[in-house]
Amino acid sequence: MRYLIVFLCLLSIAGCGESQYERCLKVEKAKIIKNWEDIYEIAQRLVLDFSFPLDFDGVLDREITTQQDIQNLRDGLEVLADLPLAEISKMIEQGIEDPGLEEVLEADLLKVELAWGRYFDLVDESLEGEDSDFLQERIDDVIISYEKTMTSDSQNYVNYFGLPDEMLLAAQYEIINEIEKSTEEDMKKIDLVQNEISANICNSRGLY
Repeated sequence: MRYLIVFLCLLSIAGCGESQYERCLKVEKAKIIKNWEDIYEIAQRLVLDFSFPLDFDGVLDREITTQQDIQNLRDGLEVLADLPLAEISKMIEQGIEDPGLEEVLEADLLKVELAWGRYFDLVDESLEGEDSDFLQERIDDVIISYEKTMTSDSQNYVNYFGLPDEMLLAAQYEIINEIEKSTEEDMKKIDLVQNEISANICNSRGLY
């Protein structure tokens, strides 16, 4: 019983440590997050009317790719990573005369093609406009860089993007990591905007 009393006393003291203003901030922040789409216009005005410690140019003017969307893309890449991309490339470069192996190769190539198709369907579904454009630009950069290393007698296997599947796969992981980092930065900025709105609401009630 004595321990229970001590625990309740400590809980009471800890609860008293949170001010009315802090409780207001938590409640209002939760409401803002829940109704963020409806509060967008207010947020945009706040960015113009108040001084923020970060550059918000464009952050509130576009949809931001979610962490779940990014994970979906990584799951799609894992399907490709489980396929023998380098082995397929090597087999084609060396040439195959065995009809049995040729059938296996054709089946593997079909799996690769379907996996890339599903992955880029996910890209279309998951990435918002600017992120999707960024991904395509980076793919173009990788293709151009690869083509500069090609010679007229090169026999390297290339997929329909114009470079080896394993090279494109590695590039995709890198690109998705870059998009995730950019998304995290944007979410931090939006969090600051949401905090500012919460503070303005609580301050308007005379809570400081």
